[in-house]
Amino acid sequence: METINTTINSAITRIQSTLRVFIDFFYFHSENRKNYYPCKLLPKYHLDEKNNLIIQYKTFGNRNYFEISIRDLFADKDLLAKFHPLEVSKITCIAMGEIIFSLPENQRENKFIKMKNKILKGIE
Repeated sequence: METINTTINSAITRIQSTLRVFIDFFYFHSENRKNYYPCKLLPKYHLDEKNNLIIQYKTFGNRNYFEISIRDLFADKDLLAKFHPLEVSKITCIAMGEIIFSLPENQRENKFIKMKNKILKGIE
């Protein structure tokens, strides 16, 4: 009788450990899905006829690349959310520079202060 209980307990233990492996596997893959960014910047860019910076990016699983103005990308929050946070910071820095330096010199400082205050209010 005791050997049957031991056999049953060892079988239950093996089933539990196998189940734990599957749970860990699914947990690991679900956590990695959270950090999934389908868009990636390419190191290719050019200026259009209006002197706007056009960058290229590609999406995961697609061989084709897409072109978009840095200002249009900066304005499209849904598309911007599909990039890695480090790439978003690069895009934001370049777009802010383009916005500020496109203004006349006497308006640049005021625009920068307004943008800075707006960003800092969002942190609070």
